[in-house]
Amino acid sequence: GHIGIDKTSTGVQRHRNPRYQTQVSVVSSSRALMGWLSTEFGGSINSRRQEQPHHKQTWRWKVGSATAVDICRAVLPYLIIKAVQARLIVEYAETTQTYARLGHRSMPDEEVAKRELIYQRLKLVTDDRRHPQRPSERAPDGRTVRGEAMVRAYGKP
Repeated sequence: GHIGIDKTSTGVQRHRNPRYQTQVSVVSSSRALMGWLSTEFGGSINSRRQEQPHHKQTWRWKVGSATAVDICRAVLPYLIIKAVQARLIVEYAETTQTYARLGHRSMPDEEVAKRELIYQRLKLVTDDRRHPQRPSERAPDGRTVRGEAMVRAYGKP
């Protein structure tokens, strides 16, 4: 899965500020899981191109904006590997002001700087070369990896 912020620039001079949008996505070969996520949380489902003929068909469920923030808040107590990303999404939502419907006006430079700082912090923790998403089977704090998910015992931090 992916927890992050998408940054786009419009390229139009009157909108000089980049646009930041929070996102949560899940990729799976289970169409049933994708349907459940869509039913429970909304969002969109897209089929993904099979890279090799022997690869299974996969789908990607994606949700953005306030729904992504709500999902991060809800699952944060259960996350281990992606907890930092989810915290940054929640921090982004809590520290940035809403500038929808500004028309042709731009956001103040301080607001752009605040958004960019959180975006850059998120990029640092999602850089797979520095922070592998699949740790060794036994983590330093004693938690155990089963399959592709890190599991913690009930009641333990």
